[in-house]
Amino acid sequence: MPDHEESGDRRPTDSAWKQQRLWAWQPILSPQWVISFFFFIAAIFIVIGALVIDASNAVQEVEFRYDDHSVVKNCRWINRQADGNIDPGCLRPCDEVDPSQCAFNTEQCGMIGNLGRGCPRNFDSVFEGNRQFSDLTLTQIRDMSTCDPKCQATVTFVVSETLEPPVYFYYKLTSFYQNHRRYAKSRSDGQLSGESSPSVTDCSPYTDVGDLTNKGWCQENFNRSCSSIPIPNCPSGEWVGDKCNPIVTIPADSTIGGNLRYSPCGLISWSKFNDSFILRDNSSNIICDGENPTDVCQKEGIAWDADRDSKFKEPSGTGIYTYKGMKEQMDECPNGGQCPWASEGSEGMLPFLYHGWYWFEPYHKMAQATDEDTMVWMRTASLPKFRKLYRRIEQPIPAGTYSMTINHRFDVDSFSGEKYFILSTFTWIGGKNYFLGGTYVAIGCCCVVLTVIFLVKHIFFRTSRAESMATFHQRK
Repeated sequence: MPDHEESGDRRPTDSAWKQQRLWAWQPILSPQWVISFFFFIAAIFIVIGALVIDASNAVQEVEFRYDDHSVVKNCRWINRQADGNIDPGCLRPCDEVDPSQCAFNTEQCGMIGNLGRGCPRNFDSVFEGNRQFSDLTLTQIRDMSTCDPKCQATVTFVVSETLEPPVYFYYKLTSFYQNHRRYAKSRSDGQLSGESSPSVTDCSPYTDVGDLTNKGWCQENFNRSCSSIPIPNCPSGEWVGDKCNPIVTIPADSTIGGNLRYSPCGLISWSKFNDSFILRDNSSNIICDGENPTDVCQKEGIAWDADRDSKFKEPSGTGIYTYKGMKEQMDECPNGGQCPWASEGSEGMLPFLYHGWYWFEPYHKMAQATDEDTMVWMRTASLPKFRKLYRRIEQPIPAGTYSMTINHRFDVDSFSGEKYFILSTFTWIGGKNYFLGGTYVAIGCCCVVLTVIFLVKHIFFRTSRAESMATFHQRK
């Protein structure tokens, strides 16, 4: 075997690149250079911080807390008595024709106190004038689309300086932990983007129809679990007027609630913020009605472009239960054909099927994936105190007194939270943000302090170069 030495010279060529003789800058961190560097950084950061703070000062902002209003405060779905029971009078309808029916106000009854005679308050109530959910015709179920148990309040506030357009309209919540691990993952991005067979394993506990419903209540009223309530078809021949004759024998091919999947599923969409606002000037002229957007009060564009274009699409696939409910199928029933209907003893589910409500959560409408309010809400906040964009107002709001009508539906009392509405202008830095500017100034000030320390040490505790080299060689 030939010797390695004789096989040839394998040394690299004698070039600056291969022999590592290229020119390189090797800075010497002398005291003068370090002091100058820190001084330069301090000047840059302080100037940037001052500009950011000045831009934040230029932002005009009006913030108003409204959850402590006398009408809104403690306005839950049902207010119970000290013994835990519901006041029987709260289950009687509040009818404008008979004011005596309205003796129990919202403070005593909760949100159900706002429901009129045509809007059932209870599934199994037998009080005079209050229709039971299980005794409604299709016409009556249709009429329930106008039922809204909101608590409405109007507050006045003052705008001290003119707000130039665009004016950004926000709502703000506190003590709401959207960053909780289980909450933040309770969604299906595949389902939201329109996939026909998405994974929904993370959506728990709101995945299938009937999840998280009061199981004892369903057992008592339907003699079965909430997810096992059947939804058979009502053949055209079984129609009497606009009601389907109760089907005593449940067809073998009927589906059950648990076979339907919420779309969108998960806790985030279930807990969507659903208060609404109407802004008026001092002459009661509407500037912005959040539920009826216009060219002045714009809803389009409040979500990110990526969300609108690709991340949120209409749901697809079979066996899904959406905000549309089964309205179209049920409306076609009196005209022939078959439609989803309830069997005898489970008719109380019909309003939920028709209106797209969460099962056995009266008047709680499911979120719509392609609604920009849903897109904004689904972008979870990192901190428990956050604001989210509600509308954009494209007209000036002069200084003066204004009123805001609030339709309260989102309860924050259960988690000791607070609710605000905010009107804000915009600058090159965005909205009002003192934290960013303060951070720049703080870093700049730290660099100034270090500059002064190094300068004092260099002047009063200077060490000659010869002494430094001698100390260096001694250590070696």
